[in-house]
Amino acid sequence: MKRVFGFSIGLVLLTLLVLALYGCSNSVQEIKSGIYVVKDELASLSIGEDRTFRLNRNAATDYDPTGNYILDGDKLVLQVNGDEKETIEFKISGDMLIFQSGELAESLIKKGTEFIYEDEKERRWDYRPMISLGESLYFDTGKMKEQLSEEWMEIGTIEEVCSSTEPMKMGADYFIANDFSDGTKIYGKDQDLNIIYVAYDDKFIEYVLQDNQN
Repeated sequence: MKRVFGFSIGLVLLTLLVLALYGCSNSVQEIKSGIYVVKDELASLSIGEDRTFRLNRNAATDYDPTGNYILDGDKLVLQVNGDEKETIEFKISGDMLIFQSGELAESLIKKGTEFIYEDEKERRWDYRPMISLGESLYFDTGKMKEQLSEEWMEIGTIEEVCSSTEPMKMGADYFIANDFSDGTKIYGKDQDLNIIYVAYDDKFIEYVLQDNQN
């Protein structure tokens, strides 16, 4: 009888240990920072190293929820503006986040939609601010000027804006940007278009031709 009782206790303890280990195995400690994109590229989720996020629910919407996130078992919980009551939940599955629920997203994202992690080094496109003219591509250098000298003249305006979650559009005979808005003025030198400036908020932002980046 004692042997049977001892065996039963041992079996119970073993079962509890297995369940505990299983629970730990389903608990995610961290996720990769970077950008997760849906297959049709209409929505994306940006995860920051400082546990912040930005959710682009659809390319057609202007408002992107932002805030902080927490990990709860195998769930990623986005807290919009840090509000614990305003949340958006994803299930974590390796390098994929599967949308579960969230009032702010349910009207635009179907439950079960998969957001797949895109390694920036292997990306087919780039999320940096860019401007194209024909086959020329310009990148934001992060430099700004309060004013430009007289040698800089207005050479055009941004006539089309494309989504930053899509490959940059090229080949047009006018300026296209994945930032700013239609009608934004662009300045350059008539004989030298290696550098251009974009007029924005009373300042001029420098963009450099791709082949001339250091």
